[in-house]
Amino acid sequence: MSKVTASEAAQAIRNQKGFITQAAKQLGISRQHLYTLINNHPTVKEALTDAREEMKDFAEGKLIQNIKEGKETSLIFYLKTQAKDRGYVERAEVAGVAGQPLIILDMSNDND
Repeated sequence: MSKVTASEAAQAIRNQKGFITQAAKQLGISRQHLYTLINNHPTVKEALTDAREEMKDFAEGKLIQNIKEGKETSLIFYLKTQAKDRGYVERAEVAGVAGQPLIILDMSNDND
């Protein structure tokens, strides 16, 4: 296995937009080895964080573009994730008082 520097690992992660498998392939090392480099070198870990944040920004930009273009799926996704307070949810979480489990009483009359 070739010796990969922290600088090389960080650059591969940036090149591959935070996708570990692709970065490891670019470097000719295993994913596990790349994770070791990430865990042992703050600069590599920072490159991973930055690359993933950049991809999130890119995806959010595309989502906004799709919303502006009236693409229904993007509109629905946005409302379900960002407008829950306005009732755009598929399911409602139900809990008892102070977040405790809900107590369900059996009100059926089995004596009939």
